[in-house]
Amino acid sequence: MTGKYWVNVGNDNWLLVDGSCIQGDVHNAELPCSSKPPLGLMPKKLWEDRRVGALCAAIQRYLDNGRVIPKEWVDELLLRTKREDWFSNPRHGGQ
Repeated sequence: MTGKYWVNVGNDNWLLVDGSCIQGDVHNAELPCSSKPPLGLMPKKLWEDRRVGALCAAIQRYLDNGRVIPKEWVDELLLRTKREDWFSNPRHGGQ
């Protein structure tokens, strides 16, 4: 094998190694380890911000092409921007 790989060396310890170095029992090897958690979720606030941006971009594309905006898109945009903190955030045009 070639390339770099994460190898579980026990007790939730992971080691980033070059594939050409993997030989024998890695559990008994004396290699420096680092703890690497499994992939989690994107924070909800970040996901919501990106979703609002995606909705706005899709609506703008439809407007630019003279198309009717799907009601579901408008409903979702209104729902996501109705939060009190949305417009108070400077990133969204608030003060």
